[in-house]
Amino acid sequence: MQKLYSIFFIAFVVGFFHLSSQTTDVQPAGFDVIVKTNGEIVYGKVIEVSRTQELVRYKRTDIPDGPVYELFWNEIYAISYRNQLTEYFVEGKPDTGVGSDGHRFRGIGEIEKTETTGETLWFSEIRNGELRIGFGLLRQYSKISEIDEYRDRTGFPAMALTYLFPFSENMELGSSISWASFKYSDRTLSEYDQLLTERDITETLFTFAVVGRYYIDMDLFRPYLLSGISYTNSSVRTDGRIRFTDDERSVLVQGGARSGSFGIPIRAGFDVRLSEKAGAYVDIGNGLTLLQIGGVFKIGR
Repeated sequence: MQKLYSIFFIAFVVGFFHLSSQTTDVQPAGFDVIVKTNGEIVYGKVIEVSRTQELVRYKRTDIPDGPVYELFWNEIYAISYRNQLTEYFVEGKPDTGVGSDGHRFRGIGEIEKTETTGETLWFSEIRNGELRIGFGLLRQYSKISEIDEYRDRTGFPAMALTYLFPFSENMELGSSISWASFKYSDRTLSEYDQLLTERDITETLFTFAVVGRYYIDMDLFRPYLLSGISYTNSSVRTDGRIRFTDDERSVLVQGGARSGSFGIPIRAGFDVRLSEKAGAYVDIGNGLTLLQIGGVFKIGR
C-alpha cells in the first residue's frame, strides 16, 4: 500500500510541474526539480547528464557554491527543468523531450536551442570527446622481409595518440596516429671469400587511422572493440660495412627504402576509470605493436 501511495505522489509532483510549464504567463523557475523513484524530491541545478556513466550531476539550491552531487539514472523517475522541459527516465534511461520554449534536451548533459526537433547531428559532439595517449610494446608490424632473421636492438617504443567522440549509444568515432622506430642488426661471415658483412637497420613507421569503437559501460571497467581503416608508411635506412678479414680492408654501404600500405586495425581491450576526467586503458591487437597501454583524458564536458 505504501508503494502505491509513492507512485501516486510521484505522478502528482511530475504532473504539477508539467502543467506549470504549460502556463505561458508564469516565469520559469530558477531551479530544476529531480523526482527520484523512491518519491523523494530534490531541488537543484542540473549540471550534466552523463551518458557514458549513466548518472546525473547537480548542485543543491540551498548551497549553490557547494559540492557537486550525483544520482544514477535508475534512481531517477523524472526531471522538471527550469526551461519548462520535463525529462522522464524510462527503464533507467532519459527519454528525450522538447520544452515549450523550443529547447531540446539531448540526453548527454546539454540543452541547446534548435529550430527543429530532429535527431542530434553526429558531429555536434566532436568537442566533447576523449584523448588517449598510449605506448606500444611487442612489435607487430614491419615492411622488412624476413625480419625475424635479424637481431632486435633497442628502439624507441611505439606511441599512439587517439581522439574519440560520442557518435551514438555505446559507439564512438575518431582518428588515431601512431609512430614507432625499431632497430635491427645482422652479421654474416662468408667462408668462401672471407667477407664479414655487418648491417644496422632502422625502420621508422607512421600510421594514420580512422576508427570506430564499441564499448560496454560498466561501473569501473569499460571493455571495448576498436576497428577501422589505416594507412602505414615505412621508412627503412641501412648502414652496412663489408670487411675483408684477410687484410682488414672495409667498405661502407648505405641504403634506404620507403613504402606504404592500407590495413584494417582490430584491437580489443578495456578502460579503467580513475577519476571523473581521467582513466587508463590496455588493449591488444594488430597494428604497429601487439600490446598497448596508456591514459585516457576527457575533453569538454
